[in-house]
Amino acid sequence: MSLPAVTLPTTEDEHWRYSRIAELDLDRWSVAPTPEGGSVGVPPVGERAALAVVVDGRLVATEIDDDRITIEAGGVRTRPDLFVQLPNGQNAFLEIKTGPYAGPTPNQATAFPQIWTQGGTP
Repeated sequence: MSLPAVTLPTTEDEHWRYSRIAELDLDRWSVAPTPEGGSVGVPPVGERAALAVVVDGRLVATEIDDDRITIEAGGVRTRPDLFVQLPNGQNAFLEIKTGPYAGPTPNQATAFPQIWTQGGTP
């Protein structure tokens, strides 16, 4: 699946033409302070396997629970990258691959089709 090409909005777009950007008081806003050492407290967000806190585009804190979710399916075990709740409330596993040659591991190639069609055992 590929995403459609997206272009930046222009001043010709309706929603930009009628925005009241001149009324934005920039003095009311400031950059979030980062404590000495570059780390901030982890906010209480409930149970999680991992958490990354980003402030102003910088990774400032991480927590990783080494008891990651492992799923057995198709005779192999695999670990999805993320377990998330989608905006519609549905829970989902996400697998993230980057780079032109990134692909599933041999266990993922075996387990994922099984998980999608018949489920797996955590």
